[in-house]
Amino acid sequence: MQTQAHFENIQPQILKELQTAKESIYVAVAWFTDPELFQLLCTKAGQGVKVNLLLLNDEINNHENYGLDFGKLGEKGGHVNLIGSTAEMMHNKFCVIDRSIVITGSYNWTRKARNNDENITITKNSDGLALDFITEFQRLKKKYLPDEVRSEVDLNTVLKRLEIVKNTIALQDKEDIDYQTGKIKKLFPADTDHEIHTEIKQVIQHIDKQAYGLAVNLISTILTKFQTLVSWTDPEIAGFQLEIRALSLQLSSLEDEQADIEKSIHTFEVRHTEVLGGIILKLLALRKRAARKKAEENPTNENAQKEYAETQQEEENYKGSYDETVNHPIFPLTEIQEQELKDKFRKISKLSHPDVVDKAFAAQATELFIKAKEARDRNDLETVQQILDYLENGKPMKLKFETLTETEELRAEARRLRYLIEQLLAKITEIKASETYQTVTGILDWEIYFSDTKERLQTELERLENNLVIDGE
Repeated sequence: MQTQAHFENIQPQILKELQTAKESIYVAVAWFTDPELFQLLCTKAGQGVKVNLLLLNDEINNHENYGLDFGKLGEKGGHVNLIGSTAEMMHNKFCVIDRSIVITGSYNWTRKARNNDENITITKNSDGLALDFITEFQRLKKKYLPDEVRSEVDLNTVLKRLEIVKNTIALQDKEDIDYQTGKIKKLFPADTDHEIHTEIKQVIQHIDKQAYGLAVNLISTILTKFQTLVSWTDPEIAGFQLEIRALSLQLSSLEDEQADIEKSIHTFEVRHTEVLGGIILKLLALRKRAARKKAEENPTNENAQKEYAETQQEEENYKGSYDETVNHPIFPLTEIQEQELKDKFRKISKLSHPDVVDKAFAAQATELFIKAKEARDRNDLETVQQILDYLENGKPMKLKFETLTETEELRAEARRLRYLIEQLLAKITEIKASETYQTVTGILDWEIYFSDTKERLQTELERLENNLVIDGE
């Protein structure tokens, strides 16, 4: 699973993902007035992609001047359903593409939203999460428009029957295999579009060809993929759990974004110290000598005494950060290794971030996450890999969306996550507005920058040395 947060140029990112659609698009947003996004959905529907929209039935979506002509999508084969309540809809504004890409966040698909302070998280290669959102889409549709929903598949019965088929294959009972396969076929209504139906048909094809090994492997995959869904019997709780899962991913992705920004700044500062640290220390020492001379010559001048104290403190502070950098260098990595480090750290964040794990694992998660963050800052790929191996192969830490089952607990957790996201977005905005970030991102070529800066500092050093010589120092 790959996740990426975006809070700039959001509409182009959505367009980019929609362009990849080959089979299906599910969109559930409160308001939809963006003509560019709508035109692309019409184009995709015309290409045979199943496009399904769920929107609010209000004056914005139905406005005669800036509302969209949703009938055009219907003419292309798409489906638009308007429902009449914001209460349950759409804390999760979401889009699912080809049952594998999920887009969530605060962004409504409107003209105005392009200029708002919004954000989205794009999750790829997560069939389970995509299925959860499609299930939520169908749940909302069934609640508000029960006559529009196709016949439902009893997923629990399908999975139990698959277990029986798997066992009969193990017993090599050909007659019973055929009997149970026939039972499974009858579980699917003719008009179903449930994802599991496609995979069940593949199982049956393997069985018909007596490729029982392939059938068993596929059944095992299906059971692993879908069995977590059948325990969610309360639709409201399922909706809250999905919301918390989406908010947790969003929070984790924003943490990744902040971490990437801070890592870039940290890398620049370390490189700055490595290249320029020696000459800066000499400059600070000379400035301190000049200030000391001035202070000695003007013992009653408060400004001279203050300047000398400040130069002493400045040299001491820089010497401390210089020694820290020299004693804890960043390991050099290739571009491929840099990307590997980023990907592995992001996986660690999803599995163990203290904000999203269950409280029973909070202390362990905090310790591991801090250790992973320190290793990432040093480019210590080996330690990051060890932590990831432990998380993936050891006892997993349960996430809050997996353990909370009471409605009020879930509602409170959703509020907490939305608050954390709001705070994190404010922090990222603050970092991006900082002088340090503006400097780092404004440099097109670090090597040229360091070369020019070193030359300028060398000139300054020579000037100070000459002045001290002239003054008899």
